[in-house]
Amino acid sequence: MGSDIQRALLWILFGLSAFMLYDRWEVYNGRPSFFGAETQQVATTEAPKNEAALPSQSQTASLPAEAKTAVKAEPIQVETDLLKLSFDPEGAVIIGSELRKEKQTIPWTDTGLVGMILGNKADTPADVVLFTEQKGRTYLA
Repeated sequence: MGSDIQRALLWILFGLSAFMLYDRWEVYNGRPSFFGAETQQVATTEAPKNEAALPSQSQTASLPAEAKTAVKAEPIQVETDLLKLSFDPEGAVIIGSELRKEKQTIPWTDTGLVGMILGNKADTPADVVLFTEQKGRTYLA
């Protein structure tokens, strides 16, 4: 008798899961949900269709110049004997980090026999950069 109840509960659970999966599939295909809550969320995320709700160019022209251009504040620099950190002042984001005691390896074409043949001078090695925000490279924490 106990296994019949377990089997019935498993069939109910399977049927409920299949129904919820079907409901999600209907919402994914653009049809309304059986539960009705999804249609309200979709309606609020759509863009307004009438152009009267959007600000015109004359309204945006009356804004002060400070509001039009976002001024980016200078990063906050913290230096110790081991680290050099740069923090974004608008959030808790490390935008720059360098290890002061660790140096980058010098390219092999600048040192040794190859460097002597090519006439290259070896530069002083730079600090190891962990986080940076440069064009083409963005490493943040």
